[in-house]
Amino acid sequence: MKLRVQLQCKNLHEYLRELSPEILDRLYNHPATCLGVYRELPSLAKNYVMRMLFLDQPLPQAAVALWVKKDSQRDHDDCVSVLTGLRLWHSQHLQGGLQGYFLNPVFKDNLGTALLGGGAQWADEGSTLGPDRHARDMESLDRYAMERWEVILQFMVGSPSAVSQDLAQLLVQAGLMKRYR
Repeated sequence: MKLRVQLQCKNLHEYLRELSPEILDRLYNHPATCLGVYRELPSLAKNYVMRMLFLDQPLPQAAVALWVKKDSQRDHDDCVSVLTGLRLWHSQHLQGGLQGYFLNPVFKDNLGTALLGGGAQWADEGSTLGPDRHARDMESLDRYAMERWEVILQFMVGSPSAVSQDLAQLLVQAGLMKRYR
């Protein structure tokens, strides 16, 4: 008897939505994961996340709804659905009985780390690259830079020198040189 296995193709959001809240929260403990999830968000959802990334208090849902025009309400609703489905947004009662949104604190902290730097390194601490085989000392780098600069200057004053077509075109496009025909 043959077993038939049916494969389902899912995008990242569909896959993540099916994970338990505990697993999602564990995934969001890594800056690289948060950055990957952020990059796959729809553009409006990215905008919402960026607007809330540095806020320390929840925003009323009514205020968030004002971020889009009335004719884009469906896009707003889709965006809210994606953000809540991925547990990136949480809903909370505010003073006065209003509902508000706030970013998942774990996601917020780790996305901030991914975008702004800081925090622990992302790779395993045991994996070191070792010394660079092609390392150069400061004097050789300085000498090389001066040689290349001299070649560019000689080219710009009309002396024959070997510069690439790309560099010549860059100098013309930057307005540093003109082509006469």
